[in-house]
Amino acid sequence: MTRKVSNQPPKFEYQLAQFLFRACTKLGFCLPPKTKEALLKDPGSSLDGFIKQVMIAEGMPPSEYPKHFNSLKELLVEHLNADSFPTDFENHTD
Repeated sequence: MTRKVSNQPPKFEYQLAQFLFRACTKLGFCLPPKTKEALLKDPGSSLDGFIKQVMIAEGMPPSEYPKHFNSLKELLVEHLNADSFPTDFENHTD
């Protein structure tokens, strides 16, 4: 019997990818594929840090756009369950 290998990324990476899709369709943060790939490969160690990376990639300094930052953070939290956070991602903010 052959085993079927799943092409779906791990749950956490998948949830981040879904977040990036929704950030594009809902909020207009549409990043190039290579940028999205790089963010998914190395999301950083915190929710806030990841959102800051997304905003910087979009050319928007997070400190100058706090409403956008908060909208992205709210959307990201919607996509993540507590059990999907890596330990360091769960407990820190930048």
